[in-house]
Amino acid sequence: MSDIQQLPLFINEFTTEIDQLRQRFIALSEVALPQKAKDTGHYPVRYDHCFKRIALDVAVHQCWYDVIQKPAIRHATAEQLQRAIATLEMMLDSPDEANRFNQISLGFRKRRNAEVK
Repeated sequence: MSDIQQLPLFINEFTTEIDQLRQRFIALSEVALPQKAKDTGHYPVRYDHCFKRIALDVAVHQCWYDVIQKPAIRHATAEQLQRAIATLEMMLDSPDEANRFNQISLGFRKRRNAEVK
């Protein structure tokens, strides 16, 4: 968790709760996790959009774009972002958790694709 604590968040008295959540989501998914994946080589994914997919799918218990209008960062609720952030934080702490959450996300997508056919 220390990696993310070092990232600058641009928060002031005018920053809303949802904006703070958005900044944290971005810091984790676009900076901290891709960097840790690159540095360790122990993560099942390495790109920011993959970490976002996993976190959002797990947060809403299905393919996120079936629930949240695109772009997700603008349309996700505070509760959805909080759950996604919790998922990202667990992934940051453990590549094994990242792998487990990735498998869950891929399962949601496999089921969705089977239903669409």
